Amino acid sequence: MSSESRELLGIDPNELRFAFELKKQISCSLHLTNRTDQYIAFKVIESF
Repeated sequence: MSSESRELLGIDPNELRFAFELKKQISCSLHLTNRTDQYIAFKVIESF
């Protein structure tokens, strides 16, 4: 994420990690804070 993007959107935690368990659904909370008065779009991308 660029430094300009970090000023617009607060993300906590910065990185999500999941402990894999076969045939089990896993969830994790992500807190986004819009630091502007404008709308912001975001996209979560998975990587392996």
